[in-house]
Amino acid sequence: MKAPDVPTFQESNDTSAPKFSGELDHTDYDQLNGSFGIGYKTNFGQISGENTRWQNNHNFLLPNGRGLGQNLENISLQIERDLDLGNYFKLNPQFTYSQNLRQSNPGGANAEPRNELPDEGFANLDILLNSYTAKTDLQHPAVGPFSGTVGIEYKYKNQDTRGDEPLVPSATIQNMAAFVFEQAEINNLTFSFGARLDARSQEAEPNADLNLPDENAGETNDVLRQSYMEFSGSLGATYQFFEEFTIATNIGRGFRAPSLFNLHVDGVHGGIAAYQVGNPYLDSERSFNTDLSLRWRSKNVQAKATVYRNAIDNYMFLVNTGEFAGSNNDGPPILEFVQGNARLVGANADITAQILPWLQLSGTFETVNGQNVDEDISEVDDLPLLPPTKLSGKVKVMRSSIGEFENAFVSMGVQYASSKEAAGRYEPFWQFGNAPQFSDFGVASTDAYTLFNAMVGAEISLWDRPIALQLSGNNLFNNAYRDFLDTYKGYALSPGRNISFRVKVLFNIL
Repeated sequence: MKAPDVPTFQESNDTSAPKFSGELDHTDYDQLNGSFGIGYKTNFGQISGENTRWQNNHNFLLPNGRGLGQNLENISLQIERDLDLGNYFKLNPQFTYSQNLRQSNPGGANAEPRNELPDEGFANLDILLNSYTAKTDLQHPAVGPFSGTVGIEYKYKNQDTRGDEPLVPSATIQNMAAFVFEQAEINNLTFSFGARLDARSQEAEPNADLNLPDENAGETNDVLRQSYMEFSGSLGATYQFFEEFTIATNIGRGFRAPSLFNLHVDGVHGGIAAYQVGNPYLDSERSFNTDLSLRWRSKNVQAKATVYRNAIDNYMFLVNTGEFAGSNNDGPPILEFVQGNARLVGANADITAQILPWLQLSGTFETVNGQNVDEDISEVDDLPLLPPTKLSGKVKVMRSSIGEFENAFVSMGVQYASSKEAAGRYEPFWQFGNAPQFSDFGVASTDAYTLFNAMVGAEISLWDRPIALQLSGNNLFNNAYRDFLDTYKGYALSPGRNISFRVKVLFNIL
């Protein structure tokens, strides 16, 4: 990755300047992904299968300048049957298998780049997760004004922690669920409701390296097992005032059970340069969400504006303890999982307008404010890891044909992001905003920035098939900026000018 080449904090004696600039070492990667699908259709329905594979082998630049090599792989196989039972009943059984592999070299002062990842055996951190999901839903005919679906789902996950550095324990997770979704259309009013009941159980294996269970703190094997019974549901209504204008509103209740990572992590997380500690006593997050949307859709204009409020009980997030790992307190900062009540209020909007047959204008807006409303959690008002307010606009000029090229276009866009203050010690990378107490350099809060982007594209026919060509440029003026959610923001700038060329070829096998 190449960032704007500006003076570093060593060169400028400015603690807010980045530690690294220009072309950044240890930011290279190799990525390979692909998918294959097949289907067969009969008079009674169809059966289909799809296999996907994704792999990313990359380096991650650490604050000490060393490279952390990691390998991520994901394989998925899905088989689905669509069966017509007659009398307007349809059965849709599905089975999905997925395998996720996460490998990493040691971090910190002993960090090694990706070329040191083992070709055979286990990496220093090596976690294999196998997941199996069986789901069946039944679509039923209309009952009065209502039509919809009922179904059941079963999930089984097996996590195997290998390697010298466990980070999280081996464990099994089971989840059984039943759900229903119904919808009715009455003149210009569409009404819908859904409900789901989940029963989840999980059990982790004891692990002395993770101090699990922590007998010195009075923990027993009970902390290895958790079970949750949770209800979620939603009600929604949409009213079409006239052909172009619609108003929609929804209320919903959701939940998120603590993950094995939330509960039992105990080790260095290279992605945020911190030592993370779980909490086996976390409860499920439970949310109550309301939203209101205005939608306009005509021949030349499509627009949508939404406001929402989400109240979350037992919201889980990390807190910087102000302490450091290592026998001499010379390791990364220690972050612990805590939870409390929170409230999110936000809005977003987008519009696309076809001003002329050859001219299109579009724009987006999004903002969110998150507040801690739990009196038991002090010294924090804003919630961590929330994006800044963003605004974008784009002008697109199109031509149906230019010589041998078809569907040609040129677009110019601008993106604006507001400044954003870090949420105190509850913000990951907070240590970089507290020089010299916790770090000699860096920032946790970020300034506002504006980026300019452009794209040109067209299709050309070659060998009786369309070939799409696209040239794009982001951050054209190579502006120096830090994105608030960029994991490098504490010690490096966000990407500078980036030019890419893409070719897309469509073809049929049969």
